[in-house]
Amino acid sequence: MSEGHGTVEVATEELVQFKQYVRFVSRNSETNRQRFYLLSWQVSLQGDIALVCTWGRLGTQGRSRVIVFPANMPVETRLERLIKRRLIRGYSVTEWY
Repeated sequence: MSEGHGTVEVATEELVQFKQYVRFVSRNSETNRQRFYLLSWQVSLQGDIALVCTWGRLGTQGRSRVIVFPANMPVETRLERLIKRRLIRGYSVTEWY
């Protein structure tokens, strides 16, 4: 998987395999909508995997939510659902690695 920059069309199946982060942006000048959504991986102190979801208006810190997955739990279905939801709601992928 290679690092992507700019607004790109990427298959959901490929995005689910991101290593560090994936960033979505939704802009609509007619409705003054300028939002971002960021998914990033973190390792918790207990060794579990944590998915940090950060969202908000562009130019702000936004809000965050942490979803912790036990080390042996498959995360692909939950992650695919989150990614599909962003794409359906008009977000586009701007960066991912």
